[in-house]
Amino acid sequence: MVKCIGIIGGLGPKTAFQFAQNLNDRITSVTKIQPDLLLENLPVSDEQLERMTKGEPCPEIPKLMLDSVRKLNSAGVDLIVIPCNTVHVFIGPLRQASTTPILSIIEETARVCKEKKLKTVGILASNTTIKQNLYTDELAKFGIKTVIPLKKEQNKINEIIFRINRDNSTIEDKKFLLEITRSLRDHDAEAVLLACTDLQQLISSKDTTVPLLDTLAILEEAVFNFSMEK
Repeated sequence: MVKCIGIIGGLGPKTAFQFAQNLNDRITSVTKIQPDLLLENLPVSDEQLERMTKGEPCPEIPKLMLDSVRKLNSAGVDLIVIPCNTVHVFIGPLRQASTTPILSIIEETARVCKEKKLKTVGILASNTTIKQNLYTDELAKFGIKTVIPLKKEQNKINEIIFRINRDNSTIEDKKFLLEITRSLRDHDAEAVLLACTDLQQLISSKDTTVPLLDTLAILEEAVFNFSMEK
């Protein structure tokens, strides 16, 4: 039976559409049948997106997400995924309200880090993901330490994420991110997490010798495996 996957997007809209396209192509190449995907593109404003990324209060977004979860539940999806790390700060209440399982990009990435037997990882993410210790806490469950950028560096990373979302990033932004990955490695990180799903639009493993773990690719792998289960 073909499983229906619900995707909550609009929190970096280009990323969500690319995620759905990649998933569609990958599943179709194996099954020769297109997957049943439902993408909810949330009507998030620039101002709301900026507040969320900065770590400022933005009650409109969890409300939109809760409405989306209810819609996807009513549509009968078999699994819900959210290709955005930052909003996983809300996953607890969303899971409580959902009759459908919600996969966590944070949990899936931590599991991969454990499988790779990593001891210390660097984190490139939004202010919210860093401030709320989303990865630090989850990875600590497996005894994995984390290294984060300095506050000044983190604020600049946050600005870059917002520019990526609005197609305004520059070559200087890319250079800066690569410098930070090298800095995190110099502070004992064995690998660096692209812990914002928009960052992979600007840098990838092809750009650096520092091992990078793309959280979006990890989520895609987890959803693909779920779709293939009988």
